[in-house]
Amino acid sequence: MAPDQTGLDALNLPGRPAPLTRAPRLHPETAFPVHEERRYGRLMDVPLSIGAASVSVLAAPPPDARRTFLFIVNTHATLILYVSFGNTATLLSVPINPGNGAIGFDAFVPQNEIFLIGNGAAVTGTLSYANERT
Repeated sequence: MAPDQTGLDALNLPGRPAPLTRAPRLHPETAFPVHEERRYGRLMDVPLSIGAASVSVLAAPPPDARRTFLFIVNTHATLILYVSFGNTATLLSVPINPGNGAIGFDAFVPQNEIFLIGNGAAVTGTLSYANERT
C-alpha cells in the first residue's frame, strides 16, 4: 500500500503490530471434523424407579456399537440400589448408597446387560449412558 499524505503507512504505523492477515481457508476434504458421528455417542438419561425384584434396565449394546459411558445415581433418600452386570441383581450385588450415591464408568465401561434391584419399593435414580458405533 502506498504511504498516505503524511508519509506514514496507515496500516503499519511505528509502534503498532503488523496488520492482521486472513488465515488460509481450509478445504472441506482436508479439514478436521469437529464432530465425528461414528466416534461420539449421544448421552441418554433414563429415570429409574426400581422395586424389590431384579429388573434389566439396559441391554447390552448391539454388535455394531460399544458403550462408552455409564453412570447410575441413587436419588432415593434412604433406600439402597444394587447393580449387577450381566446377571440378575440381588441384595449381594454392588450397592449404590442412598442420597445421590453413584457409580460411574468412563474408561473401562461394562458392555454387559445392566440389572438393578432395590431394598424396598420405588427406589429412584437416574441411569446415564452413551454408545458409539464401531
